[in-house]
Amino acid sequence: MRRLAILLPLLWLATCGSPPVQDHILAAIPPAHATATPGHPLRVGDVAIPPDLDRNELVTQASATALKVHRQDVWGAPLGGMIQRTLSADLAARLGEGRVLAVDDPTSPSGTRTLTLSIRQFIAAPDGHVVLDADWTLQGHGAATSPHHATMTTNADSGKPDAVVQAMSEALAQLSDRIARDL
Repeated sequence: MRRLAILLPLLWLATCGSPPVQDHILAAIPPAHATATPGHPLRVGDVAIPPDLDRNELVTQASATALKVHRQDVWGAPLGGMIQRTLSADLAARLGEGRVLAVDDPTSPSGTRTLTLSIRQFIAAPDGHVVLDADWTLQGHGAATSPHHATMTTNADSGKPDAVVQAMSEALAQLSDRIARDL
């Protein structure tokens, strides 16, 4: 019992010294210039993410064969949902008011098309660059467009988690520019 009385305060002190957990979120980035374009409403559907990246913690690539899981840097919400909301906001800023439906919008006006995004890679490489490699299609009116493929690369400067998350947001903005141009 005496050993337990000594060990418990030591364990408590050891846990007090651990670094705080930092929550991160992706952010929409306004376009250099928005172009309101007429067209059918658009909804961003669910986003498919590789299982090795679909986790609570921020993941970066340590080498060609190793991932680094940042246990103290976690996502503020599920990554797929954040990508979906951020991409929706980015596209709305690029396509104009009313063209892109909110993710949780319960209504779907007639003619609404759904953008489907499948992410192959979305990670910071060891050299500090964030790579977003994705396929997307647009479905509506009973048919789907041909699949589109895009690879975006942005610089995460320091490679620190805050810089990586900012670079990820910038890569999503670049993808939004590409999608808006191809619609």
